[in-house]
Amino acid sequence: MKHPPPASLFDSVELGVEKNFDEWQKLRGQMADVRLHALEDATCLVSNFIGGPNDVTLPRFAPEGAAARVDELLRLFKENDFAVRFWVGPACTPGLKSVLRKKAIRCTSNLAGMAISLERDFRADPPTGCELERLTDFSVFEEVPHPVLGKVRSQPARRNLEEMVFLQEAFPDQVYHLAARSGKYVAGSATLFMGSDSAGIYDVAVLPRFRRLGIGTAITEQICGYAQRMGYLKAVLIASKEGRNLYARFGFHDAGTISVCVLSKAQRCRDALLYGRFYK
Repeated sequence: MKHPPPASLFDSVELGVEKNFDEWQKLRGQMADVRLHALEDATCLVSNFIGGPNDVTLPRFAPEGAAARVDELLRLFKENDFAVRFWVGPACTPGLKSVLRKKAIRCTSNLAGMAISLERDFRADPPTGCELERLTDFSVFEEVPHPVLGKVRSQPARRNLEEMVFLQEAFPDQVYHLAARSGKYVAGSATLFMGSDSAGIYDVAVLPRFRRLGIGTAITEQICGYAQRMGYLKAVLIASKEGRNLYARFGFHDAGTISVCVLSKAQRCRDALLYGRFYK
């Protein structure tokens, strides 16, 4: 039987998902190799390396000026030729996806914003031989794969691991990395970001060889319980189509669709050749 979400939790929950993600992006923008543009009507992260963030989050400007404003935002990325992603949800400019589509910025995926009330008991029950603890020693990934990044050998993977270390060390009261350890392996992991009014759950993952053992559920229970102890009343996340069903069974409720609209690297090159747009 499906239970409707508590009314008090979801009065502004759609905004809560996007707001938490926007705050998370701003934190990521504190890395030295990322340029953060925290504008009144959008947040933009710009980077010049493979795998780096080139994102526009929470774009919310007047619909009648949306097309021109999108062009202005894209000029922030003119120094690189990587793909640019717009994260578009219910709190963003109405009709923005249509505006983006006309500029060949195409929707590549629709993700599920989700939320859960933390006004219940959470009890982590990891499988035998698995321990849940805060991840502080990232040197273990020199020898074993990371649940999200895999084997940390490529430059993008190493850089993403450096970001994880930096965020927890620079913002220990806001960023909490959880690990499920099994022997020498980190079998699963997740990140909790403690935002201004909700706790955001990011990058929940389990190594393939440890899946279907209940580790993912134990991680989610543990991280929700931690957020509860920190005084939060709700936790939010953005789930893939496959992940949505898993989180729904756990107790999360839908809180709007987040569309990822991408201006591809190939399209940027075509635009530059035809129109000189966003480059000079």
